[in-house]
Amino acid sequence: MAMINNDKIELVDDKIVNNEEFKKNVAIPYFKDIYKDLVAQSDDKTKGINRITLLTYTKLPGIIGERFFSVLDLSKTDYIDLREFVHGFFKVYYSNLETKIKLSFDM
Repeated sequence: MAMINNDKIELVDDKIVNNEEFKKNVAIPYFKDIYKDLVAQSDDKTKGINRITLLTYTKLPGIIGERFFSVLDLSKTDYIDLREFVHGFFKVYYSNLETKIKLSFDM
């Protein structure tokens, strides 16, 4: 994984990514910012991110995008709340290979 810091790209060590401090102070705030931006584009900001907003953001084609939304929408409300969003994006970006493979099959 690469982080951009003052116009310089630094590779991030897996030990840092798996570190709870990194998750708490870097990853979760980052995902919360993305969530906030996507909710602002959603049709009902009180419910979370709607399907169209997530599909537009991810640019996943057809059925893959639809299945990704369904996998993230754990409560089956047709909206993704903050907990579901952070949980899902941790699976995509900060999980082990086995979890990523399971996510792929769930999709």
